[in-house]
Amino acid sequence: MFLYLSFLRPPPTRVNPSAAQRTICITPQISNDLRTEYPETILDLYFAWIPVGFKTPDTPSLKKLTTYQGSSSRFKEVHVPFPLNASHGQEWTLVLTTSPRLEDVQIPLEILGDCTTLLPVLSMPIAISSKDFHAPSKQEKIRRIYTLCRRTISLTEQTSFDLDKKVWDSGLGLSSWLIEHFTKTSEPQTSGETLQSVLQSKRALSILELGAGIGVVSIVLGVLRTMVESCQDGVERHDTIHTTDLPSAIPLIKENIAKNNHLFSDNTNQTTAVPSPSVLDWNEPIPITIPTKLDVVIMADVTYNTASFPALIRTLSALQPKFFVLGYKERDVEERTLWDMAESVGIHFTQVAERVGAGPNVVEIWVGTRLESS
Repeated sequence: MFLYLSFLRPPPTRVNPSAAQRTICITPQISNDLRTEYPETILDLYFAWIPVGFKTPDTPSLKKLTTYQGSSSRFKEVHVPFPLNASHGQEWTLVLTTSPRLEDVQIPLEILGDCTTLLPVLSMPIAISSKDFHAPSKQEKIRRIYTLCRRTISLTEQTSFDLDKKVWDSGLGLSSWLIEHFTKTSEPQTSGETLQSVLQSKRALSILELGAGIGVVSIVLGVLRTMVESCQDGVERHDTIHTTDLPSAIPLIKENIAKNNHLFSDNTNQTTAVPSPSVLDWNEPIPITIPTKLDVVIMADVTYNTASFPALIRTLSALQPKFFVLGYKERDVEERTLWDMAESVGIHFTQVAERVGAGPNVVEIWVGTRLESS
């Protein structure tokens, strides 16, 4: 399990620099991914203001905001002073973290699997406007910044409770494992090594992600695959990464892919691995635009709703990848019936790793292949 810093009461979309108090009001929150568990932890919270699109003479720095004290702080409003030099027409981003070091705002995906640190949060740009306006609306999105092999990945989530519009533990845990599995030296005779050779292949790959949410796993795969050289110098290689979910998830997936689009090609644009968002409803036939013969099918946190298992199994049985890869965190023991259901259609899963995070519920990594008789 990972712990997330977020806003129960988000910042406003804009502020008036002439306001007497020169503060904004937020309610910080520390919780699990689904906002159903709130740890009784006591931590100092720090904030910083980052200018958007312009530079200031002063380097942004973190200052202590308050001390978060578990349940007694869950609904507590906190006033954040906005920059003294803020002026009309500017935009600023609010950073909230539990570390006094600004560099810790970026979350290193390579070590995230064993990381117990809370994930920091950034607001969307807040406009500074001295014009008369009605009460400003609250922001509906947040950002988190991740790093991967010295590349910066920016991912947007929504502040609503919509399940498909925020990052989940299994997406981060699976991403962390894929990075390690992708970059480590091959070790023969282990269960995941053939999968590793596929992921590291110099030929073009066809990959499908089911239930992509905000697109984190597909985006990580796109970055990783761009780092693989083509099998021949001067020969272009273009991977296909089908990033699928229900229609409600697609706009945010598109936004996150567009935000990180510069990461999906090498310096020459000869090697690309751009995730392609599309709708795939497990209750419907697979669209003709999505191939069934694939290299890898990726899934993270697709087991939270056992009522969807028959539809998910029908979808899996229609696909013919070399490997299935599943990131799973148990929320109900009944979810584990999925493996028996998969076996009934000729797909065998084996657990190959886990990611602990802040504990106690680990993210399990499972690799599946089709049984020879199927």
